[in-house]
Amino acid sequence: MEWDDAVVFGRTRPPSTRPFLFIANQGDATWLDDGGEYWAFVSVFSAVTGERMPNEVVAIGGVGRSYRLSPGERVSVPAALMSELGALAPGQYELEATIPELNLRSRRKAIEL
Repeated sequence: MEWDDAVVFGRTRPPSTRPFLFIANQGDATWLDDGGEYWAFVSVFSAVTGERMPNEVVAIGGVGRSYRLSPGERVSVPAALMSELGALAPGQYELEATIPELNLRSRRKAIEL
């Protein structure tokens, strides 16, 4: 998974409305999948302690979808933030996204609230 590093998260500026997470095919072969739409679950961690912030209940829904990605291509995926950013104290945090069905985990993205 890849982040769009230009995406904005925070309290003082409106959040970005463009896609910010992507499944990227970094292999040498075309990736084909017709398992349906995948969602990324984004957990929030304290950048100071590494502690996971409290999770909210998230309900998602998707429709049948298939994917075809040639090597080097990427496609955006919908994402559900597991913590309410507005409820967190100001400070340094990290976001980490997972798609459990595909065993994918993103690198951590630093944000400041």
